[in-house]
Amino acid sequence: MELYPVRKGAQTPIRDSSGKLELRYSKTGGEEFSLHTDDAELILYNDEERRFLFDRGFHWAPEAPVNR
Repeated sequence: MELYPVRKGAQTPIRDSSGKLELRYSKTGGEEFSLHTDDAELILYNDEERRFLFDRGFHWAPEAPVNR
């Protein structure tokens, strides 16, 4: 992955990267993935509770509200 400096406001596109980062991934469980660098690890997993409202879908007709 190439890294670019953080831009603020309206600036022209930056063409030169400020560095590179190598990521390795592995599947650690049923639906879990792990991203590794030389000195860090990030574990990604699906959270069913947070996906609840996204998985309901969209309908033009009114539905019963979900009080959460």
